[in-house]
Amino acid sequence: MLTEMYTVKSYMQLLHVFLLVVLPFLTLAQSSSGVGEHAETIRCIERERQALLNFKPDLVDDEGRLSSWGSTKDCCKWEGVHCSNHNTTTSHVTMLDLQPVDDYLLYQRLGGKISPSLLELHHLRYLDLSGNAFYGPIPQQFSNLSNLRHLDLRKNFMLNIENLEWLSRLSLLSHLDLSMVELCKATGWVQSISNLPLLKELHLSDCSLPDITNSSSFCSNSSVSLSFVDLSSNGLSSSIYNWLFNFNSSPAYIDLGYNELKGSIPDAFGDMLSLTILSLSWNQLESGLPKSFANSSHLQSLDLFYNNLTEELHEFLQKMSGAKNSVESLDLSSNRLKGPLPDFTRFPLLRALCLDTNSLSGSFPKDIGSFPSLVYLSLSENQITGSFPDLLVFPSLESLQLQNNQLNGTIDRSIGQLHKLRVFSCAFNLLNGTISKAHFSNLSSLWYLDFSYNALTFNFSSDWVPLFQLDVIKFSSCKLGPRFPKWLCYGLAIFIYLISYIAFFNWCYDWVPINYFCVHNGCNCRYYNYRG
Repeated sequence: MLTEMYTVKSYMQLLHVFLLVVLPFLTLAQSSSGVGEHAETIRCIERERQALLNFKPDLVDDEGRLSSWGSTKDCCKWEGVHCSNHNTTTSHVTMLDLQPVDDYLLYQRLGGKISPSLLELHHLRYLDLSGNAFYGPIPQQFSNLSNLRHLDLRKNFMLNIENLEWLSRLSLLSHLDLSMVELCKATGWVQSISNLPLLKELHLSDCSLPDITNSSSFCSNSSVSLSFVDLSSNGLSSSIYNWLFNFNSSPAYIDLGYNELKGSIPDAFGDMLSLTILSLSWNQLESGLPKSFANSSHLQSLDLFYNNLTEELHEFLQKMSGAKNSVESLDLSSNRLKGPLPDFTRFPLLRALCLDTNSLSGSFPKDIGSFPSLVYLSLSENQITGSFPDLLVFPSLESLQLQNNQLNGTIDRSIGQLHKLRVFSCAFNLLNGTISKAHFSNLSSLWYLDFSYNALTFNFSSDWVPLFQLDVIKFSSCKLGPRFPKWLCYGLAIFIYLISYIAFFNWCYDWVPINYFCVHNGCNCRYYNYRG
């Protein structure tokens, strides 16, 4: 009993010592380390915090986007700043993302010069200053950011970059985007890019890149393994092929649109087995598609818009047989392709088919099968003849453009079942007959409609109310009547173009020439008559 009492007394004495001596030191330590109910946890390293604060004075920030910079001691909590989590007490700044929320909102853009103070962020891995209004030179010391993986400076139109030699020391870089930054003086850009062994994505669109004149210095690019290459809108010649076709591996995405490529499409594109998206639009390419494209089993999108291709369409598509189970988008518009329309249902995943402005002839295939994947179909400005097709084979169509052809007969009522249809144009054909509400029975998504320059008569009951709300309707040279159709007065914003003569029976005049008619908010109609 005495032993137990002695033990309890000893515990009490130890507890008393703890409360008087040890606990105050623990409380003080807790307070000094920033741990507590109201204390601020500071992870930011002071040197990096000062680097960011020195970067800020050179900026123009009219909207106060960076108002949080300096408001707290922990820079890891500032707008656009992200830190590592490797250490619970201190963290390095690894990411700086100052891209505006919306590139089109000019007032959100930061301006000013890029301060060399950023070079103190030695652990920076991700830097995005895109979509702003920075000007002046890029500090050459950017090459000291040796941990950088992602660099995005696109859409800073006033940046001055005379060369890209500083890139060579960023050996860990995997993503580079300098699109819409002037690089007309960067003559050695190819060599600089070739010295980045880990680079996967290259975005150099609309940079005024100098054309390649000396290919001997980069004929072997064994260390380059780009998967994404965008060199569009630079005026590059076909000499770019010497660099592009010597990568260590096949890119998946290549955009060489809006350049000055001439001659035939190289076979090497078809031999790129990993290629999924290829754009060669707005060039001066000739002839047809190389046979090597039969190997392109992963090709999803091919854009050859606005070239001088002259091949028969069915031969062109036959060479794409390897992509029959992969291709989703095919744009061959504004070429000189010829021949009849083939059965393009051989490509069951095709969602967009653009064949407008060619020299295609003949009628729609009569035995065409169901094509549920097709969303966009443009066959305008050809010489397609025959009757209007049965559109039930295209149940998912959202846009159908058939204008400027030689289609004749009546418009099939099957168009009324295309409940996803948003845009429809059949202007400048030889169509006739009557358009009734059956043609619009299920078109709840329609917003653009053009029947212009056909011999069509519109016949609707006076109380008919459409399911759609049109933005634009055109029916020049068509017959409306006997009275102005009330259904045109429904919708929030309907712009109606009736260029040339429209027949309105028993309404104002038998024939009323109207140049422009606009309907806003119900039936508040304004019109301008120009009678000859």
